[in-house]
Amino acid sequence: MRPTPFILSQDQIQQLVQAASQSGYRTLRRATYSTLFALLASTGLRVSEAIRLHYDDITPDGLVIRCSKFRKSRLVPLHDTARAGLDRYLQRRRPYAPADDHVFVSIRRKAL
Repeated sequence: MRPTPFILSQDQIQQLVQAASQSGYRTLRRATYSTLFALLASTGLRVSEAIRLHYDDITPDGLVIRCSKFRKSRLVPLHDTARAGLDRYLQRRRPYAPADDHVFVSIRRKAL
């Protein structure tokens, strides 16, 4: 029997994203995790899919998820607000770890 999923409310998601944006030191970590959590909530991506995203996976049509579950690829559309949030994050992230093309990087400048 599968466990019953726990579904967060809109308010709980906003609180989680807000808490991530204020946690820890004022480094890229705040933006990384708040953007990651917001992207997960708005797209339904799996965590493993989101942390494997590369710059080339962001297209005008949405996010290209390559070889995910069952080794299939798919296109996930992005709402304009999700795209704007991702663009803001990438403006801060690109100079932080220019040699790595993963979208989400750790404070060690490597992929999450």
